[in-house]
Amino acid sequence: MPQSLERHFPFKRQQLSDITSDDIERKLGQIKAPAERNHALVAVKTFLGWCQKPPRRYIAHNPCEGMAPTKRKSRKRVLDDLELAAVYRTAIEGTDTFSSIVALLILNGQRRLETASLDRSWMDTVECTITLPDHERHTYVN
Repeated sequence: MPQSLERHFPFKRQQLSDITSDDIERKLGQIKAPAERNHALVAVKTFLGWCQKPPRRYIAHNPCEGMAPTKRKSRKRVLDDLELAAVYRTAIEGTDTFSSIVALLILNGQRRLETASLDRSWMDTVECTITLPDHERHTYVN
């Protein structure tokens, strides 16, 4: 079971079918940080959605149905050039996949979903280029 489920939704031996939307809301209400609350909601919604789908059908109804993440204010601060350079240096020194992704995002000047949605057909490995389609003709995957 994912850590966020274990930490935020310790239902222990409670039957899945007995979990109510009030149970979920109460547990979400105990999480103070909006971002963490949103991540917890996504985790429990995903898990309970999985429990509801065939062939499992452990539950007839997902108690998270209709629940939406908390709206968050957009950030006003951006990294200055020195801060961005420090992040990039750290990223290229890393050996893990996350470090490579951060470096790629900085080099491409792209957002996470843009990079995650890259299609191999947009890449020219000979020219080492990526050509994105017109924005109107492409919807990024959430």
